[in-house]
Amino acid sequence: MRFMNIKKIAILCTAASIVSLTYIPSVIAQGDASVYLQQIADNTKKTAANLENIPTFLQNIGRFIDAWMNPDDSDATITMQKNFTELGNLFTSTVDKQKALQASLNSSLLNNEKGRNVFKVNSGDPITLGIATKTTLAYANDLVYSTLLNNPFFPDDSRKAKKVDPALNYIKNASGMNIYHVLPEGSWQGKEEAQIRYQSFFNVVNAVESFNSYVLSNQYEERNQFNDAQTKLIAQASDPTTWFTKVGSENIGFVLRQLLIYQSQIFILLTESLKLQKQMVTAQVMTNTLLIATNQTNENMMLSYAMGERPQL
Repeated sequence: MRFMNIKKIAILCTAASIVSLTYIPSVIAQGDASVYLQQIADNTKKTAANLENIPTFLQNIGRFIDAWMNPDDSDATITMQKNFTELGNLFTSTVDKQKALQASLNSSLLNNEKGRNVFKVNSGDPITLGIATKTTLAYANDLVYSTLLNNPFFPDDSRKAKKVDPALNYIKNASGMNIYHVLPEGSWQGKEEAQIRYQSFFNVVNAVESFNSYVLSNQYEERNQFNDAQTKLIAQASDPTTWFTKVGSENIGFVLRQLLIYQSQIFILLTESLKLQKQMVTAQVMTNTLLIATNQTNENMMLSYAMGERPQL
């Protein structure tokens, strides 16, 4: 009903505008009567031509309004909606399956019977269970990444009474912070070159471990790489009834506003993605730095041989 009213108003306004042009002379007549009459004749022909184009013009307006107001039931849109729905369902399903798989992987990791799991995997034999228990490995939650996904190895941590934070402990372990490095002292009696080399190594390792802990602290705060809010938004954006049907049937103004809301969320995610990319590049640089630092022994040997001396640390 609203569409028909809008269409009628558009037709009436257009017709009135075109007809009114017939009463406005395009050129002020000058000279004799014959010139004036010729101008009237020319204007009449132009007006008649415009009036003949009114049906085509109104048909084009109608098509334009229909394209904006009517539901989109084209085959291309229906196919695209189906594909997007399958893609969204596959994405969330993969995340859920990956999270569920962690229990089996953690069990293989921590119940490795003197390294024999490599042979059991090759032969297809089951691994030995019961090696990692709350008695033998009470801190197992500190060793598995799934702790950050709210899926620890031991759901009921026996250290809870002591207010132990397994997720934070995992960050410290994974970042290398728990690897002890002797603090350089000025009272050491070694060669100055050796003291300088160790001081440089000490500085590099601690700087890298500090960055590692910073990067992992983001995951510690999230505790779940794929939170409930993201899951709900993906489900909404790929639902064939609550989203795609509305996009194909609602007035275009409502759809545009909803798309702008999604666009703002895309901006947030792109900003987060940019931050992660910068951190990845930084991590690669620090990895190269560690390789340089750990290669000092080989460098010292090559230098000694080049100088014709016995290698010394």
